[in-house]
Amino acid sequence: MTGKSTLLKITSVLLIVFGAMAVLMNGIALAGMNVLNQWALAMGGASLPLGVYIFSLLASALELAAGIMGLAWKSRGVLMGIGMAVVIVAFISLIVNTVVDGFQVMNLLSLILPVLYVAGAVKSE
Repeated sequence: MTGKSTLLKITSVLLIVFGAMAVLMNGIALAGMNVLNQWALAMGGASLPLGVYIFSLLASALELAAGIMGLAWKSRGVLMGIGMAVVIVAFISLIVNTVVDGFQVMNLLSLILPVLYVAGAVKSE
């Protein structure tokens, strides 16, 4: 094995940064979910079930783990596996967000980084 690609290094750092921010924000949201749900109901919206908060926190943690593993880079197969898991979670999130809120470009952009991560893992040898 000759080493990891530059694309993998860059996407790994970005996944770490965005994943860490998302874990922090989702942890805060989970801690304050009762307040958030009451606020949403007061504004005429719908409250979110506990599962949504937990899914978001786990998805963020998976993204953070993928970034860390991308920088550590031990095995291309492992990187491909966790990269595909992040892509699948991002795709599920894209579908759910599109159904709930309608299509938004930002939701599509959240799928691009995991796809680039997998591409970087493929380029690594």
